[in-house]
Order: sequence, then structure tokens, then C-alpha cells
Amino acid sequence: MDELYSKIIKFKPKRKSKTVIYEKTVAIVNSDLQYQLSIANKFKNEYRQNKSIIM
Repeated sequence: MDELYSKIIKFKPKRKSKTVIYEKTVAIVNSDLQYQLSIANKFKNEYRQNKSIIM
């Protein structure tokens, strides 16, 4: 979460508008969630494969 926060802090919009900051923040959070989900799915798939090998 600290990593995500620092990404948001580092971002400085050209026009000082709250909506721009908000949109960028949402984009960062969404991309971070997508990344975490993709990792989770990868592990889940590997686990399924390993389980079938064991059984």
C-alpha cells in the first residue's frame, strides 16, 4: 500500500484539478488491483495443476 501511495504522491498533474488527480488515482488503484488479481489467478491455476499431478 505504501508503494501505491508513493505512486499517487509522485504524480503531479499539469492543471491543478482535483478530478485529474482523482482519475489518475483511480487508474493507479485499478491497475494495481488488476495486477494483484492476475498474480492470484496465476497461483490458483498453478495450484490446480499441482493438485491434479499429486492426485
